[in-house]
Amino acid sequence: MTFSGSSATFDLLTTTRYDVSLMAFRWNDDEEGPSPFFFLPRHLERLLLASTRHGWTRAKLELHYITLKRKCQDAIRICVSQDGNISVSATHIPPFTHDPLVFSSVGNPPLPDYAFLAPTLKIHIDTQATQPSIYTTTKTTNRTSYDNARLRNNVPLLLDSNGTLSDVLLYNVSGFIMETTIYNVAFYRLSQWITPSSSTGCLCGVLRSWLLEHDRIKEDTEALLTKESIYRDEWVLLFNGVQGCRIGKIVCQ
Repeated sequence: MTFSGSSATFDLLTTTRYDVSLMAFRWNDDEEGPSPFFFLPRHLERLLLASTRHGWTRAKLELHYITLKRKCQDAIRICVSQDGNISVSATHIPPFTHDPLVFSSVGNPPLPDYAFLAPTLKIHIDTQATQPSIYTTTKTTNRTSYDNARLRNNVPLLLDSNGTLSDVLLYNVSGFIMETTIYNVAFYRLSQWITPSSSTGCLCGVLRSWLLEHDRIKEDTEALLTKESIYRDEWVLLFNGVQGCRIGKIVCQ
């Protein structure tokens, strides 16, 4: 299904990363060779797919990889308007000090041994269900569902009152896990990392697609990941197109 409108009040959105350390990893190469942009071709794919979903023909015609690459520097927030205008903004972040995908290559039991590589996030289970919509299945500047989840759980965007990185785990009206407000997720089930099915209404993120294609994670085809299946102190694999893979631990309200 596609959606269209004559005066959209939002932009399509994707966020990547400029980091010269990424040029050491062959999995991040683009058609020109080593690239300092984190999975930039996949970010373009996301924008093209979202343009189709929203019925934005003009925007789709304006999206080209070379154009996008020339606009990007540093940690990059890319917005695309309905008429195809591409705007970028950058925030400097430190370079990766390790392979940003390393957490996806280890299983649940040894995961804590790698925690020194990056701080562990506290993941709160949402107190209300989130209704899936085109704004959860495509990434846009309309972040209402995610902002509301953080607000009702008293979880700020950056650090909580104790100075700890935190996020909120969302589930849909049928009780199936979707994602957090800024990460796709996977839980260790059946001796492998299992990520929620796209049928839950989650965002099918840039890094999620790569991890699926390379068998680092598997999609939930057996309805394993429900709100009731998640337990206190459980490890959760977190991933997005800026920070790579992180780890979190479930906390109860």
